[in-house]
Amino acid sequence: ILASGGVHIGGADFDKQLSLAGVMPLLGLGSQLKSGLQVPSSPYFNLSTWHTINQAYTRKAWSQIVEVTREGSEPDKLQALQNLVQQKDGHWLAMQVESAKINLSTEPEATMDLSRIGASNEVFLQRAIFDQAIAGLVGRIGETVNKMLRDAGVAADQVDTVFFTGGSSGVP
Repeated sequence: ILASGGVHIGGADFDKQLSLAGVMPLLGLGSQLKSGLQVPSSPYFNLSTWHTINQAYTRKAWSQIVEVTREGSEPDKLQALQNLVQQKDGHWLAMQVESAKINLSTEPEATMDLSRIGASNEVFLQRAIFDQAIAGLVGRIGETVNKMLRDAGVAADQVDTVFFTGGSSGVP
């Protein structure tokens, strides 16, 4: 062994970034309140992260979402967010995003049906959105590989074989 290293990046990390970039804006992420302030982002981050989805269902979170829906400048989007949380469909949405990620790993476009929560019937996610959303994660992986090559004193063209493991290895 000439060098070792790693990054704690997996499929759920790619899902989260795709959700925040491609889906959560359809539910009001980045929109404004009538006061001119931005809609709080915490519900969107919770709903985009598998292990924090249930935090979006607390009474405090629900009260904030109801208030934001009433005060938001894009009520249709915020109503879809409210529907999602009221129906406790966060994990359902996360599975839709994961499926889109898998499709975008081999196709230029993925379609999602969000009518269940009152959002746009069909959402078309482009590969370019996915690439942009995960660029930071992919960059961290590249930096780690480059560091291991430097630590090993080996040039990239001297590597004969690379083994990919895990579902995320299917992401180009």
